[in-house]
Amino acid sequence: MLLILSRSKAVPVVERKSKSTGVHRIRRIFRSLGLDVINILNRRLQRKSALEEKKIALYQDFHPAFYHSLLHIIPISTAVALATLSLRGYYIGGELSGLRGQDDMKFLGLQIAAKLLELMAVSSLSCIAFALLRHQLCRRGIPFGALASGFDFSKISFLWSRELAATCSANFGSRGDKSLLVVVMVVFTLLAATVYVSCL
Repeated sequence: MLLILSRSKAVPVVERKSKSTGVHRIRRIFRSLGLDVINILNRRLQRKSALEEKKIALYQDFHPAFYHSLLHIIPISTAVALATLSLRGYYIGGELSGLRGQDDMKFLGLQIAAKLLELMAVSSLSCIAFALLRHQLCRRGIPFGALASGFDFSKISFLWSRELAATCSANFGSRGDKSLLVVVMVVFTLLAATVYVSCL
């Protein structure tokens, strides 16, 4: 079963230019970071209607794309910094820096930081996956089983799941679109598994 987004007049699918006022920019930043609840609370505090505005499926504008890319800065910069230190063979010493005799607490802090890095890296990959799914959904449709791929790829079992098998066997879009979606999901699954192992 293919899903194709309706191009009705009530909800525009693509907007060439988004509203550029300061209030709308702040709202878009919160929405891009997954903090849309702040917008709803703000409207209630101002005693305005809490009803959501009409959704735009795709913006063809630089600013929303830039706000969405903010989610990728922290995991990418942290991964680059750790890879640089590792490749240079940086040695911190016989004991971690800080108070002496507190290595257990320091290792616990490192484990928490590693878990946060893992969550941020997987959420970054998930944002990219959903952007691809939205793009293909608005163009020629995608299989129903591919809708949740942005969540499912974080488990290695996704590689032999029915959803991925159905996506590979379904007829949708062009051959390039289908190949791109399948390759991206497989690569992201392997990346998510690699991130999980490296953060242990």
